[in-house]
Amino acid sequence: MSYEFVAGRYPVLSVIANPRREPRKLFFQTDLDWPPVMQEIKDWAERRHVQFKEVSRITLEKRFSQSGQKHQGVVLITSPYPYAELDEVLPTAVTGKAANPLYLILDHIQDPHNLGALIRSAELAGVTAVIIPKDRACEVTTTVVKTSAGASELIPVCLVTNINRTIDVLKEHGICIIGVETGGATLYNLDLNQPLALIIGNENDGLKKLTMDKCDHLAEIPMHGRTASLNASVAGGIAMFEAARQRSL
Repeated sequence: MSYEFVAGRYPVLSVIANPRREPRKLFFQTDLDWPPVMQEIKDWAERRHVQFKEVSRITLEKRFSQSGQKHQGVVLITSPYPYAELDEVLPTAVTGKAANPLYLILDHIQDPHNLGALIRSAELAGVTAVIIPKDRACEVTTTVVKTSAGASELIPVCLVTNINRTIDVLKEHGICIIGVETGGATLYNLDLNQPLALIIGNENDGLKKLTMDKCDHLAEIPMHGRTASLNASVAGGIAMFEAARQRSL
């Protein structure tokens, strides 16, 4: 089995506590302040029988360089990211959420920081699952895990072959499809308190035409400045939390 490493306190905590991961070895930096989160990581390591070792900061940075990312004194070697199958997150399979699921579909997001931020917002907004395509898009890398602050370990992420076929499957299960795109109806005027999938398009090109054609509605976020558009992760966050707001009324 191949392995990858995850750095940062909260990402490591989320990964080591994820039963779908197989953590292999843990490294702590010597002479480091020991906040509660570090003790919690150590407790999880003992619970899951993961070897851990203290090493110097220089050793940690030499062995586990992450292109300038801060490791915060802890690095975990673990199995690769465990994607969920679409069947696992369909309404009939989601215990307690079958009546009103909320999905986030990402139409070829390419920036790992955008993907991480969107996954983090999705977990906080109560999204059932995030759906991303296999090709021409960013997958869940160690950078994504860190940017999401470990939220990628708490919410199912499905890696699918074809976004449009996935939309068809969701429609068969009674899911309304709303694409977030300029030129649509005002987001705040749409009913988001129903079985729903929100689609966020690529950072540069937005939603593909075929994807837009498959949407039941297009939703536009009202803007009052002169900037052309919102960042994809910001637009996704606004849409998801509007759905969460409507569902809380």
